[in-house]
Amino acid sequence: MAGSILGNRVLRKEDPKFLTSGGKYIEDLNDEPMFAGALHVTYVRSTVAHAKLINIDLSECKNAPGVVAVFTASDLDLEEEPSGFNPLAKRSHLASGKVRWVGELVAAIVTERADQGEDAAERAIIDYETLEPLIDLEHAMTSTNLIYEECGTNIVMGTVEMGMPDNTGDELFKDCEVVVKGRFMNQRVAPCPLEARGSAAAWIDGRLIQWISTQHAQGVRNEVVKANKIDA
Repeated sequence: MAGSILGNRVLRKEDPKFLTSGGKYIEDLNDEPMFAGALHVTYVRSTVAHAKLINIDLSECKNAPGVVAVFTASDLDLEEEPSGFNPLAKRSHLASGKVRWVGELVAAIVTERADQGEDAAERAIIDYETLEPLIDLEHAMTSTNLIYEECGTNIVMGTVEMGMPDNTGDELFKDCEVVVKGRFMNQRVAPCPLEARGSAAAWIDGRLIQWISTQHAQGVRNEVVKANKIDA
């Protein structure tokens, strides 16, 4: 169809700017006057997929050059939040009690410079009691090895969680003249910004202004307002 994106190759128009130093990234904000003397946050992340957190020793991190403060979940007065799928599956801003995936945030280190945070994070000593990881999706559906024990299952979203009766699927299909079954495979979808995920924030004229690489700007805004008890 002429003049339509349907059935036609659509060329991206925004790339030249970002590939020729014309874009604005979080890192570029370091040169802005408003961020003179800004502190940096580096996260210590889980190195295992599934484990109980036995002990988090950040004593050596505190003594590292440039460190201003270190935090674990127990240091933050923040409510756990629903995971986004099943309201029973709560997530803390920093891992508490156990870790559920490689890379989950375990501790936060605040430093004068970003490179100091990277060095300090290497000094963290975390004792894990490893649990069986879930690698296969089909196995996870029937496994008694639960990522969120409070859910009673590894199926985080289904008809019941969406507020439908448990037999919704059967009711929908029983009177159909034709029912087609198939097995469909989909790749793991992960957003990948051109720079590593990051954020910068500054108080300007009594307002908290935040720059962040995300597709969910309003959701981030709401969470930041709630966590920091900002009247907005």
